[in-house]
Amino acid sequence: MRLGLIVTLSLAGAYCAVAQAKSNVLLTATALTARREVDKVAGAIRRAGYAVETVYDMTDAMLLQRAVDKLTGGRVDKIAVVPLAENSDSDACQQLAYIAGVNKEPSKGYMAVDGDMRRGGQGAAQLKGFLKQSAMQAPDLAFGSMSAPVGGGPGVRQIKSKAALAVISALDESPVVVEVLTERVRKLSKRPADEVVVLIGRAPADEDARQAWSSRAEAVASAVKQKGGFRDVRALGFPIAMRRQDKQTLYGPLREYVAKQRAAGLKVIVQAYAMDMGGFDLLMKEALPGGFYKISKAAILPHPSVERWILERVAEISKQ
Repeated sequence: MRLGLIVTLSLAGAYCAVAQAKSNVLLTATALTARREVDKVAGAIRRAGYAVETVYDMTDAMLLQRAVDKLTGGRVDKIAVVPLAENSDSDACQQLAYIAGVNKEPSKGYMAVDGDMRRGGQGAAQLKGFLKQSAMQAPDLAFGSMSAPVGGGPGVRQIKSKAALAVISALDESPVVVEVLTERVRKLSKRPADEVVVLIGRAPADEDARQAWSSRAEAVASAVKQKGGFRDVRALGFPIAMRRQDKQTLYGPLREYVAKQRAAGLKVIVQAYAMDMGGFDLLMKEALPGGFYKISKAAILPHPSVERWILERVAEISKQ
């Protein structure tokens, strides 16, 4: 049984639903993730004996199709699609699931952002600024033109493949994401019992999808609280592209929570709930001006435990 791998990236971070099948592999992540981090993961999988194709935007159907075509040569009957993503309910992960034929409909949030980019709306300006700052912080990010729409646009097609496509889940509530996030926060922690942690991520643009995303993120936050012994841990997410009039409403709960904890004499630590740090500084300056908190400079990647987790998922797919 042969297993090949495609590595892809998405512009929202972090995709994805489960499909069952037989043998080759595709790995996915976000287009805000530095290529070097994706390549490290791809290298680990390649060293384990799998064929690897890398696509740096998991929402780009054309690039994904090309990678699938390369992987379907020879004696291959399955391609395992492995997302480098933290939450299966993100816009990009749901869009990938649609492109791979797992979901029947495209991601509403993803298509809304894509449409806003094409129209040049307020969300487009926010996204372009987000991307520009990210590019300055990490020049090897996977996305290309800053002015281009974020993906395939209306009528985006689904992949056609002779081999079955098996799209595994993102990290979701797995022990590995709890392990990594707790480890990151502990590096800034002195007295966990007197500290609160805020996990900040990139939530879907669609409100219904955002609720599902938040449910997973809060489960992770609860596990980090228990593992790290912190006073409290909250998870909050914000869409990459937001209209100006929406920012105050979306940022309000975060600002109120942090202000309340500081008034109670507790220390606040902010940690990126994301595979990468792309644009994170810009987000924090907008969401929490003033800087009366500690902020971690490390996201989920790179981490050897993530590589091991992915290899375990790939091995499971190859045995089916």
